[in-house]
Amino acid sequence: MIDYSTGTLNSVSTTGMFPTPVALTSGASLANGTVTPYFPAACFTPAGKYWIPRAALGGALVDCAAGAVINSLLDGFNYIGVGNLGGKSDQRGTNYSGMLMRW
Repeated sequence: MIDYSTGTLNSVSTTGMFPTPVALTSGASLANGTVTPYFPAACFTPAGKYWIPRAALGGALVDCAAGAVINSLLDGFNYIGVGNLGGKSDQRGTNYSGMLMRW
């Protein structure tokens, strides 16, 4: 993470930035009926400033399939799944996490 006010940075962790409340497994969705949760990243700068980026969201890989467009998700924006490119994007560092990018 980069602290723009001081010009310093912290090295990127080998695990991801998205909190996931349960352990993800192959093919498992986090959907509950018609609701599928996606999680914003929780980021800190080296100076301890907290911020939540809104250009990317994390979730189960099966819910963030490559090319899948989720309409009007956060702040009314559309997001597109990046598939395996978002693998290990959750804080647990599993192979079954995925990411959505603002489309």
